[in-house]
Amino acid sequence: MNIEALLNTSEGIYFPEKDDIVLENNKQNFPAVHKEESGFFSSLFRDFLFTPLHDVYLHGGPAPMAHQKNIYRRFWFEENQNCVYYGQVEKIKKQFDVFDQKVVINEADGSKISVSFRTYETKSSEDDDRPFTNLIVYGGNTSTLDNNLGGNLSEGFSHVEKYLDSYRLRILNFSVYDVTVTSPEGKQEYFKPHCLDDLGSVMGNTLKALHESFGNIEGIICHSLTCIVFSKALEFLEPEQLNIIPKFIVLDRGTSSVKKATRSWSIGYILLTIAEYFGWSNQEEIHICNFFNRCSKQQDLKDRDIWVVSVEDDVYFKDPALDNSSLRYLKKLGIKVKDVALKVPLDKSTLSAHHARPRNEIGPLFGNSISDMILAKLDENKNEVDKIHE
Repeated sequence: MNIEALLNTSEGIYFPEKDDIVLENNKQNFPAVHKEESGFFSSLFRDFLFTPLHDVYLHGGPAPMAHQKNIYRRFWFEENQNCVYYGQVEKIKKQFDVFDQKVVINEADGSKISVSFRTYETKSSEDDDRPFTNLIVYGGNTSTLDNNLGGNLSEGFSHVEKYLDSYRLRILNFSVYDVTVTSPEGKQEYFKPHCLDDLGSVMGNTLKALHESFGNIEGIICHSLTCIVFSKALEFLEPEQLNIIPKFIVLDRGTSSVKKATRSWSIGYILLTIAEYFGWSNQEEIHICNFFNRCSKQQDLKDRDIWVVSVEDDVYFKDPALDNSSLRYLKKLGIKVKDVALKVPLDKSTLSAHHARPRNEIGPLFGNSISDMILAKLDENKNEVDKIHE
Protein backbone atom coordinates (compact mmCIF):
# COMPACT_ATOMS: atom_id res chain seq x y z
CA MET A 1 0.00 0.00 0.00
CA ASN A 2 1.39 3.42 -0.91
CA ILE A 3 1.03 6.56 1.16
CA GLU A 4 -1.96 7.78 -0.85
CA ALA A 5 -3.89 4.67 0.09
CA LEU A 6 -2.69 5.00 3.67
CA LEU A 7 -3.94 8.56 3.98
CA ASN A 8 -7.34 7.44 2.72
CA THR A 9 -7.79 4.72 5.36
CA SER A 10 -9.71 7.08 7.67
CA GLU A 11 -11.91 10.11 7.25
CA GLY A 12 -10.42 13.19 5.62
CA ILE A 13 -9.00 16.10 7.57
CA TYR A 14 -9.60 19.53 6.06
CA PHE A 15 -8.71 22.97 7.38
CA PRO A 16 -9.16 26.36 5.65
CA GLU A 17 -6.48 27.04 3.04
CA LYS A 18 -4.39 30.14 2.43
CA ASP A 19 -2.64 31.19 -0.76
CA ASP A 20 0.48 29.34 -1.85
CA ILE A 21 3.92 30.73 -1.14
CA VAL A 22 5.69 30.57 -4.50
CA LEU A 23 9.48 30.52 -4.58
CA GLU A 24 9.96 32.24 -7.93
CA ASN A 25 13.66 33.04 -7.93
CA ASN A 26 15.25 29.71 -7.16
CA LYS A 27 18.78 30.52 -8.33
CA GLN A 28 20.85 29.34 -5.40
CA ASN A 29 23.07 26.49 -4.28
CA PHE A 30 20.38 23.88 -3.67
CA PRO A 31 20.65 21.00 -6.15
CA ALA A 32 17.80 20.07 -8.45
CA VAL A 33 15.62 17.24 -7.23
CA HIS A 34 16.18 13.96 -9.08
CA LYS A 35 13.22 13.04 -11.27
CA GLU A 36 14.04 9.49 -12.38
CA GLU A 37 13.09 6.55 -10.18
CA SER A 38 15.96 5.32 -8.04
CA GLY A 39 17.15 1.75 -8.09
CA PHE A 40 15.71 -1.09 -6.04
CA PHE A 41 18.27 -0.98 -3.22
CA SER A 42 18.16 2.79 -3.00
CA SER A 43 14.36 2.89 -2.78
CA LEU A 44 14.36 0.01 -0.30
CA PHE A 45 16.77 1.89 1.96
CA ARG A 46 14.72 5.06 1.60
CA ASP A 47 11.46 3.32 2.47
CA PHE A 48 12.98 1.35 5.32
CA LEU A 49 14.78 4.16 7.13
CA PHE A 50 14.04 7.68 5.89
CA THR A 51 10.45 7.59 4.61
CA PRO A 52 9.02 4.24 5.75
CA LEU A 53 5.40 5.25 5.16
CA HIS A 54 6.09 4.88 1.44
CA ASP A 55 6.16 1.16 2.16
CA VAL A 56 4.05 1.05 5.28
CA TYR A 57 3.89 -2.76 5.44
CA LEU A 58 7.53 -2.75 6.49
CA HIS A 59 6.43 -0.99 9.67
CA GLY A 60 3.32 -2.68 11.02
CA GLY A 61 0.82 -2.07 8.22
CA PRO A 62 -1.63 0.79 7.68
CA ALA A 63 -3.84 0.15 10.73
CA PRO A 64 -1.66 1.91 13.39
CA MET A 65 -1.19 4.99 11.20
CA ALA A 66 -4.91 5.14 10.37
CA HIS A 67 -5.63 4.92 14.12
CA GLN A 68 -3.34 7.88 14.82
CA LYS A 69 -4.97 9.88 12.06
CA ASN A 70 -8.39 9.13 13.53
CA ILE A 71 -7.24 10.38 16.94
CA TYR A 72 -6.03 13.60 15.31
CA ARG A 73 -9.33 14.03 13.45
CA ARG A 74 -11.44 13.42 16.57
CA PHE A 75 -9.32 15.86 18.57
CA TRP A 76 -9.94 18.75 16.17
CA PHE A 77 -13.42 17.98 14.80
CA GLU A 78 -15.42 16.43 17.65
CA GLU A 79 -16.73 18.40 20.60
CA ASN A 80 -16.40 17.84 24.34
CA GLN A 81 -13.39 15.58 24.04
CA ASN A 82 -10.98 15.24 26.95
CA CYS A 83 -7.50 13.82 26.52
CA VAL A 84 -5.66 12.20 29.41
CA TYR A 85 -2.34 13.68 28.25
CA TYR A 86 -3.41 17.10 26.96
CA GLY A 87 -6.23 18.10 29.29
CA GLN A 88 -9.27 20.05 28.19
CA VAL A 89 -9.39 19.70 24.43
CA GLU A 90 -11.90 22.49 23.81
CA LYS A 91 -9.73 24.95 25.74
CA ILE A 92 -6.68 24.01 23.66
CA LYS A 93 -8.61 24.27 20.41
CA LYS A 94 -9.89 27.73 21.29
CA GLN A 95 -6.31 28.97 21.56
CA PHE A 96 -5.54 28.47 17.86
CA ASP A 97 -6.61 29.34 14.35
CA VAL A 98 -5.59 26.45 12.08
CA PHE A 99 -5.14 26.48 8.32
CA ASP A 100 -3.18 24.78 5.52
CA GLN A 101 -0.77 26.32 3.06
CA LYS A 102 1.84 25.28 0.49
CA VAL A 103 5.33 26.30 -0.49
CA VAL A 104 5.61 25.87 -4.27
CA ILE A 105 9.14 25.43 -5.62
CA ASN A 106 9.53 25.96 -9.37
CA GLU A 107 12.21 23.64 -10.72
CA ALA A 108 14.37 24.46 -13.74
CA ASP A 109 12.75 21.76 -15.91
CA GLY A 110 9.27 23.22 -15.47
CA SER A 111 8.10 20.86 -12.74
CA LYS A 112 6.73 22.10 -9.42
CA ILE A 113 7.36 20.76 -5.93
CA SER A 114 4.52 21.57 -3.52
CA VAL A 115 5.36 21.36 0.18
CA SER A 116 2.18 21.34 2.27
CA PHE A 117 2.33 22.60 5.83
CA ARG A 118 -0.16 23.33 8.61
CA THR A 119 -0.14 26.56 10.55
CA TYR A 120 -1.39 26.99 14.12
CA GLU A 121 -1.70 30.64 15.19
CA THR A 122 -2.63 31.69 18.70
CA LYS A 123 -5.79 33.75 18.65
CA SER A 124 -5.89 37.34 19.79
CA SER A 125 -8.14 40.36 19.59
CA GLU A 126 -8.68 42.15 16.27
CA ASP A 127 -6.70 45.20 17.39
CA ASP A 128 -3.68 43.15 18.46
CA ASP A 129 -0.95 44.13 16.00
CA ARG A 130 1.96 42.40 17.73
CA PRO A 131 4.05 40.35 15.28
CA PHE A 132 3.97 36.57 15.46
CA THR A 133 6.85 34.58 16.86
CA ASN A 134 7.40 31.83 14.26
CA LEU A 135 8.34 28.28 15.26
CA ILE A 136 8.92 25.53 12.67
CA VAL A 137 8.27 21.93 13.75
CA TYR A 138 9.54 19.12 11.51
CA GLY A 139 8.17 15.68 12.39
CA GLY A 140 10.17 12.46 12.18
CA ASN A 141 10.01 9.69 9.60
CA THR A 142 6.58 8.35 10.58
CA SER A 143 5.00 11.75 11.13
CA THR A 144 2.54 13.36 8.71
CA LEU A 145 0.52 16.53 9.22
CA ASP A 146 -2.53 14.43 10.07
CA ASN A 147 -1.28 11.78 12.47
CA ASN A 148 1.22 13.01 15.05
CA LEU A 149 -0.95 14.95 17.48
CA GLY A 150 1.44 15.40 20.39
CA GLY A 151 4.70 15.47 18.48
CA ASN A 152 3.54 18.07 15.97
CA LEU A 153 1.86 20.37 18.46
CA SER A 154 3.58 19.78 21.80
CA GLU A 155 4.25 23.50 22.18
CA GLY A 156 0.55 24.20 21.65
CA PHE A 157 -0.35 21.92 24.55
CA SER A 158 2.23 23.37 26.94
CA HIS A 159 0.32 26.07 28.77
CA VAL A 160 0.92 28.44 25.89
CA GLU A 161 -1.45 30.93 27.52
CA LYS A 162 1.40 31.78 29.93
CA TYR A 163 3.28 33.39 27.04
CA LEU A 164 0.44 35.07 25.18
CA ASP A 165 0.94 38.36 27.03
CA SER A 166 4.45 38.51 25.58
CA TYR A 167 3.95 37.37 21.98
CA ARG A 168 1.65 35.66 19.55
CA LEU A 169 2.85 32.19 18.57
CA ARG A 170 2.74 30.75 15.06
CA ILE A 171 3.62 27.06 14.72
CA LEU A 172 4.53 25.99 11.16
CA ASN A 173 4.27 22.20 11.00
CA PHE A 174 6.03 20.17 8.27
CA SER A 175 6.69 16.55 7.41
CA VAL A 176 8.76 14.75 4.77
CA TYR A 177 5.57 13.17 3.37
CA ASP A 178 3.16 15.99 2.64
CA VAL A 179 5.04 16.90 -0.53
CA THR A 180 3.97 16.41 -4.17
CA VAL A 181 5.73 16.81 -7.52
CA THR A 182 3.84 18.06 -10.59
CA SER A 183 5.47 17.37 -13.94
CA PRO A 184 5.54 19.95 -16.77
CA GLU A 185 2.69 17.95 -18.32
CA GLY A 186 0.56 18.38 -15.18
CA LYS A 187 0.89 14.87 -13.71
CA GLN A 188 1.00 14.98 -9.90
CA GLU A 189 2.66 12.35 -7.72
CA TYR A 190 3.78 12.06 -4.13
CA PHE A 191 7.38 13.14 -3.65
CA LYS A 192 9.72 10.18 -3.24
CA PRO A 193 13.26 11.42 -2.67
CA HIS A 194 15.97 9.48 -4.50
CA CYS A 195 18.84 10.53 -2.25
CA LEU A 196 19.56 12.61 0.81
CA ASP A 197 20.34 15.63 -1.40
CA ASP A 198 16.67 15.67 -2.45
CA LEU A 199 15.43 15.93 1.12
CA GLY A 200 18.04 18.55 2.02
CA SER A 201 17.24 20.59 -1.08
CA VAL A 202 13.50 20.68 -0.41
CA MET A 203 14.02 21.63 3.25
CA GLY A 204 16.50 24.36 2.30
CA ASN A 205 14.19 25.86 -0.31
CA THR A 206 11.30 25.68 2.14
CA LEU A 207 13.26 27.60 4.78
CA LYS A 208 14.10 30.25 2.17
CA ALA A 209 10.46 30.60 1.13
CA LEU A 210 9.25 30.88 4.72
CA HIS A 211 11.81 33.60 5.44
CA GLU A 212 10.70 35.55 2.38
CA SER A 213 7.03 35.22 3.36
CA PHE A 214 7.03 35.54 7.16
CA GLY A 215 10.26 37.40 7.82
CA ASN A 216 12.39 36.15 10.68
CA ILE A 217 11.72 32.57 11.77
CA GLU A 218 12.67 32.53 15.43
CA GLY A 219 12.95 28.79 16.03
CA ILE A 220 13.02 25.35 14.44
CA ILE A 221 12.54 21.93 16.05
CA CYS A 222 13.81 18.90 14.11
CA HIS A 223 12.79 15.55 15.53
CA SER A 224 14.57 12.24 14.95
CA LEU A 225 15.88 11.66 11.40
CA THR A 226 14.94 15.15 10.23
CA CYS A 227 18.03 16.27 12.14
CA ILE A 228 20.05 14.59 9.37
CA VAL A 229 17.93 16.33 6.71
CA PHE A 230 18.53 19.69 8.38
CA SER A 231 22.26 18.99 8.51
CA LYS A 232 22.20 18.15 4.79
CA ALA A 233 20.35 21.38 3.94
CA LEU A 234 23.13 23.38 5.61
CA GLU A 235 25.67 21.76 3.27
CA PHE A 236 24.31 23.78 0.34
CA LEU A 237 24.11 27.16 2.07
CA GLU A 238 26.53 30.06 1.88
CA PRO A 239 27.23 32.34 4.85
CA GLU A 240 25.19 35.08 3.14
CA GLN A 241 22.12 32.86 3.58
CA LEU A 242 22.46 32.55 7.35
CA ASN A 243 19.37 34.72 7.80
CA ILE A 244 17.07 31.95 6.52
CA ILE A 245 18.21 29.67 9.37
CA PRO A 246 16.32 30.28 12.63
CA LYS A 247 18.47 31.61 15.44
CA PHE A 248 17.11 28.99 17.85
CA ILE A 249 17.66 25.37 16.73
CA VAL A 250 16.38 22.33 18.67
CA LEU A 251 17.67 18.92 17.57
CA ASP A 252 15.18 16.70 19.35
CA ARG A 253 16.27 13.09 19.93
CA GLY A 254 17.89 12.94 16.54
CA THR A 255 21.15 11.77 15.10
CA SER A 256 23.59 13.59 12.87
CA SER A 257 24.42 10.79 10.44
CA VAL A 258 23.39 7.44 9.03
CA LYS A 259 26.67 6.06 10.38
CA LYS A 260 25.57 6.86 13.91
CA ALA A 261 21.99 5.75 13.29
CA THR A 262 23.09 2.28 12.18
CA ARG A 263 25.90 1.84 14.71
CA SER A 264 23.91 -0.28 17.15
CA TRP A 265 22.27 -2.52 14.54
CA SER A 266 23.59 -5.99 13.75
CA ILE A 267 23.46 -5.24 10.00
CA GLY A 268 24.51 -1.62 10.50
CA TYR A 269 27.70 -1.91 8.43
CA ILE A 270 25.74 -3.32 5.49
CA LEU A 271 23.14 -0.56 5.71
CA LEU A 272 25.85 2.08 5.95
CA THR A 273 27.56 0.71 2.84
CA ILE A 274 24.27 0.81 0.93
CA ALA A 275 23.59 4.35 2.18
CA GLU A 276 26.99 5.63 1.10
CA TYR A 277 26.80 3.99 -2.32
CA PHE A 278 23.32 5.30 -3.18
CA GLY A 279 23.70 8.82 -1.76
CA TRP A 280 21.83 8.42 1.52
CA SER A 281 24.70 9.21 3.88
CA ASN A 282 26.22 12.42 5.16
CA GLN A 283 29.38 13.41 7.00
CA GLU A 284 28.12 13.39 10.57
CA GLU A 285 28.44 16.77 12.30
CA ILE A 286 30.71 18.22 9.62
CA HIS A 287 27.92 20.02 7.71
CA ILE A 288 26.70 21.87 10.79
CA CYS A 289 30.17 22.75 12.07
CA ASN A 290 31.46 23.79 8.63
CA PHE A 291 28.49 25.99 7.89
CA PHE A 292 28.63 27.92 11.14
CA ASN A 293 32.43 28.12 10.96
CA ARG A 294 32.16 29.83 7.56
CA CYS A 295 29.45 32.13 8.91
CA SER A 296 31.53 33.07 11.97
CA LYS A 297 34.20 34.59 9.70
CA GLN A 298 31.67 37.13 8.44
CA GLN A 299 29.34 37.79 11.37
CA ASP A 300 28.85 37.33 15.09
CA LEU A 301 26.99 34.19 16.20
CA LYS A 302 26.45 35.11 19.85
CA ASP A 303 22.70 35.59 19.27
CA ARG A 304 22.29 31.96 18.18
CA ASP A 305 21.29 28.93 20.25
CA ILE A 306 21.48 25.20 19.54
CA TRP A 307 19.84 22.72 21.91
CA VAL A 308 20.51 19.00 21.63
CA VAL A 309 17.80 16.92 23.32
CA SER A 310 18.42 13.24 24.08
CA VAL A 311 16.78 10.65 26.32
CA GLU A 312 18.41 7.83 28.22
CA ASP A 313 17.80 4.36 26.79
CA ASP A 314 16.73 5.65 23.37
CA VAL A 315 16.26 2.38 21.50
CA TYR A 316 16.63 4.06 18.09
CA PHE A 317 19.67 6.30 18.44
CA LYS A 318 22.37 5.54 20.99
CA ASP A 319 24.23 8.80 20.27
CA PRO A 320 22.83 12.34 20.50
CA ALA A 321 22.49 14.54 17.41
CA LEU A 322 25.82 16.27 18.14
CA ASP A 323 28.71 14.81 20.10
CA ASN A 324 30.60 16.66 22.83
CA SER A 325 33.47 17.72 20.59
CA SER A 326 31.03 19.29 18.11
CA LEU A 327 29.22 21.08 20.90
CA ARG A 328 32.51 22.47 22.19
CA TYR A 329 33.47 23.56 18.66
CA LEU A 330 30.16 25.37 18.10
CA LYS A 331 30.51 27.00 21.50
CA LYS A 332 33.94 28.35 20.51
CA LEU A 333 32.30 29.94 17.47
CA GLY A 334 30.12 31.95 19.85
CA ILE A 335 26.92 29.89 19.65
CA LYS A 336 25.12 29.26 22.94
CA VAL A 337 24.89 25.47 23.21
CA LYS A 338 22.63 23.50 25.54
CA ASP A 339 22.92 19.73 26.00
CA VAL A 340 19.56 18.51 27.36
CA ALA A 341 20.05 14.88 28.42
CA LEU A 342 16.90 13.44 29.99
CA LYS A 343 15.86 10.46 32.01
CA VAL A 344 12.25 9.49 31.36
CA PRO A 345 10.54 8.31 34.59
CA LEU A 346 9.77 4.60 34.50
CA ASP A 347 6.06 5.19 34.96
CA LYS A 348 5.86 7.45 31.91
CA SER A 349 6.32 4.89 29.16
CA THR A 350 8.09 1.77 28.01
CA LEU A 351 11.69 2.05 26.84
CA SER A 352 10.65 1.69 23.21
CA ALA A 353 8.46 4.79 23.51
CA HIS A 354 11.09 7.14 24.96
CA HIS A 355 12.19 8.25 21.51
CA ALA A 356 8.73 9.48 20.56
CA ARG A 357 7.24 10.87 23.79
CA PRO A 358 5.70 14.30 23.06
CA ARG A 359 7.95 17.12 24.23
CA ASN A 360 5.27 18.47 26.55
CA GLU A 361 5.44 15.20 28.53
CA ILE A 362 9.18 15.00 29.17
CA GLY A 363 11.70 17.28 30.79
CA PRO A 364 14.31 17.54 33.55
CA LEU A 365 13.33 15.83 36.80
CA PHE A 366 11.02 18.09 38.86
CA GLY A 367 11.28 20.76 36.15
CA ASN A 368 9.33 22.14 33.24
CA SER A 369 8.73 20.11 30.11
CA ILE A 370 10.98 20.55 27.08
CA SER A 371 8.11 22.37 25.37
CA ASP A 372 7.81 24.80 28.27
CA MET A 373 11.55 25.39 28.10
CA ILE A 374 11.35 26.05 24.35
CA LEU A 375 8.49 28.53 24.76
CA ALA A 376 10.32 30.29 27.58
CA LYS A 377 13.44 30.56 25.39
CA LEU A 378 11.44 32.07 22.55
CA ASP A 379 10.02 34.58 25.02
CA GLU A 380 13.50 35.40 26.31
CA ASN A 381 14.88 35.89 22.81
CA LYS A 382 11.97 38.10 21.83
CA ASN A 383 12.52 40.32 24.88
CA GLU A 384 16.20 40.66 23.99
CA VAL A 385 15.33 41.71 20.43
CA ASP A 386 12.77 44.20 21.73
CA LYS A 387 15.38 45.81 24.00
CA ILE A 388 17.77 46.21 21.05
CA HIS A 389 15.11 48.05 19.04
CA GLU A 390 13.95 50.32 21.88
